[in-house]
Amino acid sequence: MEKLDSAFFSVCYERHDYNCWCEFVEACSLICRRSIQRSDLDVIDKSIENFSIHFETLYGKFFLTPNMHLAAHITDCIQNHGPVYSFWLFAFERMNGIMGSMPTNNHQIPVQLMRKLTCMQVTDASQWPSEFETEFTSVLNKLPRECGSLAPTVEHVSSNIQPLPPISERVFDDLERDHIRNLLNSSYPNFEVLRLHKTMHAVALSTIKLASKNSRYGNCSKIIARHKVVEILRFVKCYILIKENDHEETTELWLVKCSPYMEHPCKTYYGYPTQVWASTLENNYDFYKIDEITDRVIHAQTKVNFGPPVWEDSVLIISPIP
Repeated sequence: MEKLDSAFFSVCYERHDYNCWCEFVEACSLICRRSIQRSDLDVIDKSIENFSIHFETLYGKFFLTPNMHLAAHITDCIQNHGPVYSFWLFAFERMNGIMGSMPTNNHQIPVQLMRKLTCMQVTDASQWPSEFETEFTSVLNKLPRECGSLAPTVEHVSSNIQPLPPISERVFDDLERDHIRNLLNSSYPNFEVLRLHKTMHAVALSTIKLASKNSRYGNCSKIIARHKVVEILRFVKCYILIKENDHEETTELWLVKCSPYMEHPCKTYYGYPTQVWASTLENNYDFYKIDEITDRVIHAQTKVNFGPPVWEDSVLIISPIP
């Protein structure tokens, strides 16, 4: 990779393209921020203008594209709608890719796609009798599976987790250790939670990122675990001392510290799989195993008039990402 970067730099420099490329990179780095100042908009406009002028000088008008003209209006969109982070279409395009990969017979395609998506969600969420596991598995393996969800990712979670910086070392307080003991009591009959642990605000599970709202990936902070919508506070790599007979062994364990959202009386207002939750968090937290995370969600916080007896209320609306 370093050789590739070096080669790219030398080619750009020799062709006097490097300064032109830097103008474009500077504009993109400001445009893609989660928060942006009004003073940054002038810098973006100037960088895009300089990039376009240098590009035309180097390559000629024939190579200019409509997208380069549209980029000159990006600051107008930011002034009207806020940072592009809040309205860009990456998730929409990803969903299009998932649906486009599903086989159809070219008749009533929207109906077929919705049936397949609903089928995937229902089958993955269902608890099948263990005594018929072999029979059910052979049938379910013939069904289309979720693409890009957490379902295939958490099967070998310990080897899949990649912590994302910054990473720090902390010490558990007594209350946190009690929470972890309650979580692990059924798994380990005799163990001790070591106080020293590593913590971070974001991890990557295969190609999927999960993060707390305090990280740059804060839009991934809401998930479903134990049938509740929870807010990720931080990820923890802790160490457990397992005691068995005269033998002691230390093992590492990945956990996520979360606060659950309060349930709303109109939870099923929009119908499955969309859910309505209160926009406020409960006054507590808990630790979850990574494999207890069942879904990522798309979410929106808004006011909805539910009619009597709730009437208008500020709520969190979520829908699992298939």
